[in-house]
This record gives sequence, C-alpha cells and structure tokens, in this order.
Amino acid sequence: MFTNTVKKTFGGFIAPENQKYLENNAFEFTTLRAALAYFLNFLNIKTLHVPVYYCHEVTEFLLSHGIELKFYNIDEKFLPLKVNLNPSEKLLYPDYFGINQRGVEIVFATFGSNNVIVDCAQAFWADYSCLAVLKSYRKFTPVPDGASIITNFELKLDSMERNDAVKFDHLLDPIKESAHKHFLTAEHEFLDPKIKKISKISKMLMSNLDLRNIKKSRSKNFNHLNNLFKVKNLLKFKSKQDSALNYPLLLGDRFLSKKQLHDSGIFVPTYWPKRKDLFYNKFEQALTDNCLFLPIDQRYNLQDLQKMIIELTRMMGDTHE
Repeated sequence: MFTNTVKKTFGGFIAPENQKYLENNAFEFTTLRAALAYFLNFLNIKTLHVPVYYCHEVTEFLLSHGIELKFYNIDEKFLPLKVNLNPSEKLLYPDYFGINQRGVEIVFATFGSNNVIVDCAQAFWADYSCLAVLKSYRKFTPVPDGASIITNFELKLDSMERNDAVKFDHLLDPIKESAHKHFLTAEHEFLDPKIKKISKISKMLMSNLDLRNIKKSRSKNFNHLNNLFKVKNLLKFKSKQDSALNYPLLLGDRFLSKKQLHDSGIFVPTYWPKRKDLFYNKFEQALTDNCLFLPIDQRYNLQDLQKMIIELTRMMGDTHE
C-alpha cells in the first residue's frame, strides 16, 4: 500500500493558486488571430468565409499566413447572406457581442457545425460544439496577452515559441493617460506575424482570477442596462445574458455621437473600422457608425452604472431639443 509522501507545509511565501480555468481540449496562443491562423494551416484549410463586419486585424493576419478569404454580408438578425460553402472551405462566424446564440444555432443548422469556426472573442463564457471555438482573454480580464482555440483536434504546440517578452506596463500604471500610451505600445506588438504561445505571466494571472465573480458582475451589469434600454434598443436578443463583452445599444434615429460620450467620460469602442475595399450594407453601416457598446465590466457596480445611465438619458433628451 502506497502512502502520500508529500507533506502539507505551512507558512513561507504565498504562491499562486493555479486554479483550473481552461477546457481540456483548449490550446493557448498569444492572440486569437494567431490561434486561428495556426489552426487553419494545421488542418490545411486554404479558404475561409469571413464576415465583412468583422475585425480586419484578424483578416489581415490570416492573409499574411496564406489563407484565401471570401467575405460575406450579414442581415439584421446577424445571419450570413449569399454564402456558397464548397466542401474544402470553412465558415468563420462570430457570436456578435456575446448576444448572438440564436444566430450561431441557425448557422450550425444551415452549414453543419463541423464546417463552422465560432469566434467568441466577445462571448467569453459561451459554449458551442463545432469545428473550433475561439476565445480572447484580453477583452475580459486584465492580462497582457492570451487567447485559446477549443477543438477536438490535437494541435502540436510543444516546440512553439512562447510570448515571454510580452509588455504589460499598461496594467501597472495608475495614470490613465500614460497607461493608454503603454497600451497602444503593447497592442503594436501584436502586429508581429509570428505565431506564439501565450506568455507565462498571462497563464499565471488567468489561473488566479476569480472568473466566476467576473462573470456574475458582468451579467448583472448587462441585464440592468437591458432592463432600462431594451424598449429603445433596435437590437433584439434574449433578456438574460451572461457572456457579453459589453451592452450593444442601437438607437436608430436617436443618434448619439461617440465624441459626445467621450467628452462626458464614457468611452466606447468602435466595432469595427470600415475597409474601403468592401461593401457594407445598411445594417452593417449602422453597427459601425451608430451602435454604442456600453461598458459592463467587473470594475463597475450598479451605482457606477447609474451615473452613466443618467448621462446617457440626458444626452438622449438633448437629441430632441
């Protein structure tokens, strides 16, 4: 009979907790684009259908790794328009804003889940069974790099270089203006076309974050905003959401400029800057130009959100003066 010879120790320095945060069939890279490019080349997938309304830093990265892209538009339910998928081709489809579960289900039914790669960069806790699922850590957590691809294929990463020169000054700087400069410097590093594994520092941070509470806080904030704005919001989705990156608010004729918001201390991203060489339909243009992606992250409680809500309500009133 064998006994456990590893003794419990007490005191000393406090080591990281190393909680499990990763699915068993997940493989980690420094960025989502790197994960996707590696996966496509690993399976010898030469052609990928991608949305026009999508992050073109990803598409440029794929082109630099020899992937042929075929672009498709989406309708007002986020569904692909005019896609003819040949047997050797695959479809990349986003869970847009973390609210597009129904769209993913329809795409699976239309094209077959084994032909679909779901981009969950904006839907960290979403769970899908398909060819592959992509997730981004940096959008939801304070880590300098990190993304994963979840797939039943056994990827070979043992000999791949790790991104241990990653920059993270922006995570340590308490001054917002200088932190933003550090952030832009760090973002520039991700333009490097070389595919690398996630840094050790990000793995350590991810294994010590309270992801359950982060999810709970985000879900609470999202649902609070949705209860207030769902009547005004032209985007329709399930009432309860727990994977969303932010709260997408499309107001139609109640146009609020992002400059107005920035001047009031409400910083919202643009998804995504338009490319001049692609055609955007009316809905895609509205998402890019007019949709407000309101912050819901774990830094804020409902009292914090109330300040933003008061300011937004005031500005909506201003549009009718």
